[in-house]
Amino acid sequence: MTAIRGSPKNSARRRNFWSASRRRFEQLHICSIPLLDESGIPAALRWYVEDLMQRTSLKVDLTITDKFGRLPQEIELAIFRIVQESLTNVLRRSGSDRAGIRLAQEARKVTVEITDQGRGIPDDKLVAIQEGGSGVRRRGMRDRVRHLHGEMTVDSSGSGTTVSITLPTQSKAMPVAVRGPAVLRF
Repeated sequence: MTAIRGSPKNSARRRNFWSASRRRFEQLHICSIPLLDESGIPAALRWYVEDLMQRTSLKVDLTITDKFGRLPQEIELAIFRIVQESLTNVLRRSGSDRAGIRLAQEARKVTVEITDQGRGIPDDKLVAIQEGGSGVRRRGMRDRVRHLHGEMTVDSSGSGTTVSITLPTQSKAMPVAVRGPAVLRF
């Protein structure tokens, strides 16, 4: 293997290499959750929450309605990633040592609610969220929900934050180029 060092040209090649490597890792990470593929979202979330509670001081109350059936793969993956992103926000920003996740399936929709009892989202950040900005995780969540024709609401006060997601179970995902604005209520 030839070392890529020294000149600015080599520095650019090194950045391109690492950028391409990082993108490939992210693609593999996004697409490969074997337990989700094999057993569905309830089993994958139980595994994730148990693992997270072992690795951190966060206590998570996971509630899943009885007889929760399989969903289209795209919806299960979106739910898993939204829960991951939300719990990461709880750990990094809320100051809460507890979180709750409620997953419910109805005839034509699935709802996910993630709550914490932390310090809440500051007003200026809530305004940024309302305007479509505020961080990679929130935008990623919003984009996933929009892609699946769902709704996302974020309620926050000094006593915690609740992120609620509703997704239709019959996914008719829009092509990226045709996407319209997300339905967000605050």
